[in-house]
Amino acid sequence: MEKSKEKSDLEQQLIDTLLDRPTDFSLGSCNFRLYPNTLAKTLLLQRHIRSLGFNGVLAKLNPYLEILHIVRSNRERCHYILAVHAMPNTRVSVLNNAAINRQRELFRQELEDDGAATMLLHILTSDRTEALMDYLGIKDERERMKSVLDVKENKGSMTFGGVSIFGSFIGQLKEMGYSDDEILFEHGYSYLRLMLADKVTNIYLTDEELKQLPNNVSKNIINADDPSAIDKLSSMLAGRGLRINK
Repeated sequence: MEKSKEKSDLEQQLIDTLLDRPTDFSLGSCNFRLYPNTLAKTLLLQRHIRSLGFNGVLAKLNPYLEILHIVRSNRERCHYILAVHAMPNTRVSVLNNAAINRQRELFRQELEDDGAATMLLHILTSDRTEALMDYLGIKDERERMKSVLDVKENKGSMTFGGVSIFGSFIGQLKEMGYSDDEILFEHGYSYLRLMLADKVTNIYLTDEELKQLPNNVSKNIINADDPSAIDKLSSMLAGRGLRINK
């Protein structure tokens, strides 16, 4: 029953991530909306979140009580964090300091500490990107790719760059066709991480390199020059409920 609920939760999380769906909160007579975390919001808020001074031990034992304690001792900063997350995911909204301050004042007037703690707990625990990578099989696929790269002979080839977020994240997404505003302000950070992690990658291997691959990797590689390749592909697709009409 527990595994079934976890699967259902992950399916819902996947849908929310794909749709960049905001989360609505009703606290008493007040309704609030928190939008998915974006790269821009992550960068704007990282020093504020670091300064909250979480007690790691208490956070593991009872995260809500730890966050409630933090809200009571850091109301202004917590209301600011909530206000930024309540801004729609556009460049104009996220950089509109006047609108953020108005939202912060609204939270100050309308939110009790327990309500602020509930919303802040959602913000700090809503990123389940790693769990979604497991659920979708992306982590397994990346391990398979690493096994292939371990035997690939890149003679005369050297790779440079990718030492910062510009090359390792933003640059790759721009090559995929995303604009600066989509990467920074519009798409959820989890959405973009999953998009990069599951990007289709082709690695060409020699016959000698193919022989060096572990069995659990090589059995899923199709050699287009092999006459039996179509049968192997049919077998792989059958395991996923698909078939090829020959």
